[in-house]
Amino acid sequence: MTTFARGLSAILSLVVVPATGVVFAVSCGDEPVGVEACRVIETARCEALKSCGGSETDATYCAAFYRDQCLHGFANTAAEVSSTATNACVEAIRAVSTCAATGAMNMAQCSTVALVAGTDATTLKPCTIIESTPQVLTGCAFLRTDENASSSSSASSSSGSADAGTD
Repeated sequence: MTTFARGLSAILSLVVVPATGVVFAVSCGDEPVGVEACRVIETARCEALKSCGGSETDATYCAAFYRDQCLHGFANTAAEVSSTATNACVEAIRAVSTCAATGAMNMAQCSTVALVAGTDATTLKPCTIIESTPQVLTGCAFLRTDENASSSSSASSSSGSADAGTD
């Protein structure tokens, strides 16, 4: 009987273990999109927080936090994650940071920063963009998820300005 049990155990090992591996392999999702681009953009946002009253310590903690959070990639899996798009977004974030540092009360006072069409520049604060809504920047519009991209994804500026963007 011991030989039978060993034989059965061997057969189960050959059948169950590979089958379990297939289940795990199938249950894993797609690879995350834009992990490195996310890290670059989030680091720019964390640095920009200093223009909104954040400290160097806040910026360092923020960058460390997003280094891991970006392992999930972008919510918009169809996002363009080229270095050109990433750099445009980072430059837009930096432009908003510069504007925030001058004391601008709203994005209408930041004439060099392009916003997605339909964005009300008179009610949107520069620090709000840095802290939570970089996707309203033309340069960062690729960060929009399907829900907010359908409402407005045009690349024109509400403030009549040129180029800018970040996540």
